[in-house]
Amino acid sequence: MNIHLIYNNNNHKSLFDLCKINQNLEKNSKKRFNIYGGNHHQDRKFMDIFNNGTIENYTNSCMWISILQYLNNVLNIDINIHELRDMGKMSRYENHSIFDADIPRHLEGLQNVANAFNLEIVCYNVDGDKTLYDRDNVVSLARVIKSVTNANNLNTVYLATYGNHFQLITKCDYHNIDIARYFPDYNYERDENKFLVFNDDSNGYVNVNELIVRNKLLEEEIKKLEDEIKTLKLLKDDKNISSSMRTDYQIRLGEVIGEKSEMSLEIVKNRSLISKIELKRKKYENKSLKDEDNQKQIKEFIKENGGEEKTKEFATNFLIEKKFELENDIKKYKSFQIPEEEKQLYLSQLNSTLEEVNEGLSNLGIFN
Repeated sequence: MNIHLIYNNNNHKSLFDLCKINQNLEKNSKKRFNIYGGNHHQDRKFMDIFNNGTIENYTNSCMWISILQYLNNVLNIDINIHELRDMGKMSRYENHSIFDADIPRHLEGLQNVANAFNLEIVCYNVDGDKTLYDRDNVVSLARVIKSVTNANNLNTVYLATYGNHFQLITKCDYHNIDIARYFPDYNYERDENKFLVFNDDSNGYVNVNELIVRNKLLEEEIKKLEDEIKTLKLLKDDKNISSSMRTDYQIRLGEVIGEKSEMSLEIVKNRSLISKIELKRKKYENKSLKDEDNQKQIKEFIKENGGEEKTKEFATNFLIEKKFELENDIKKYKSFQIPEEEKQLYLSQLNSTLEEVNEGLSNLGIFN
């Protein structure tokens, strides 16, 4: 907020911070701003196993990696990613294809896996602050796939859905999920999840690490295509081969050039997105530092004013006085004979400040 007021003790404090005092007093755990873009809703907070979508020679395989983690660790089933993807009707030539529920073959493949291992696969959408959506929210569930071979004693796999990225949920009290014991050595505090960043443009999460890996693989593929282009150019001009073969080489050359162009364009888009995300992360980190500074200032302010109860009483009295003062000023300005444009500007500023005051009173338990 840009508005600053002078308190009785001559300390300068933003009205916004004062409005938040009661929230900080009544919460036992300090809110933590992070790179996901918000404050945690503690009741819907969850833990999941990070993956970057890359395994063996596959990328964009986060769905299959998450299910594989469950099968290997929770059900103790000996199966590898190749076998799982085959069962899921993902061709080994589709090394970089992402699971797409709009493709019938992909959905049938996931159903095959559910049937084979008697699974119930539940996908929960992740909110912008990296908490699971509320159960009653219409966007809470992305999808549920159930085994049709045996409806009893289903093994439930809970997946966190970050837009087009999936990760295995190991614990969430709100949804009664707890399989963390099957992953005793996993360190949830390591910073791998910093690569998952909420993207406001797409209203979903982006896995930066996956984009980086994807670009490296695309660059390698482009090198192979460039070698093939050189060979095809020589072959199509070879007068010792038939005209039909030259035509085939010419057609293939066009296809390869097209593939190279598409890959090059994807690399450019990925780099642009990575740059935007890195910039956004820096902004979040700066915001986090400011939040920590605000917390420190509020604690000092409370201490200087005789503790929590006295500070709350002072804040309440201060805001009530300010509310009456603003309401009177608004009435006065409405009656002033000044240019309409100037009047509306003043009234807009006063009403904006009044909204902040009312928010502060509401936070302090004073309803108006």
